Amino acid sequence: VYGNVFSPPTLVSTTISNIIGTTLTYGGGKGAQFVLLKSTNLAASLSGWTRVHTNFATPGTFTVPAGSEKAGFYRIKSE
Repeated sequence: VYGNVFSPPTLVSTTISNIIGTTLTYGGGKGAQFVLLKSTNLAASLSGWTRVHTNFATPGTFTVPAGSEKAGFYRIKSE
């Protein structure tokens, strides 16, 4: 009997280093693209987070919504 063995991918954290005004700076992570996700509920499942922007570089920046649109929780997902 033959089979394939796959090792799980190594997880590399993507971190938000700061938010100044409407500019969010992040670094780290591994992937072809980085997606900024937003939710009004920190405990929401990942499917409950809204995709806001996509970027293709790390380190990089995202522009977050301004004013009342800015309120919420943000996370970055590498894909």
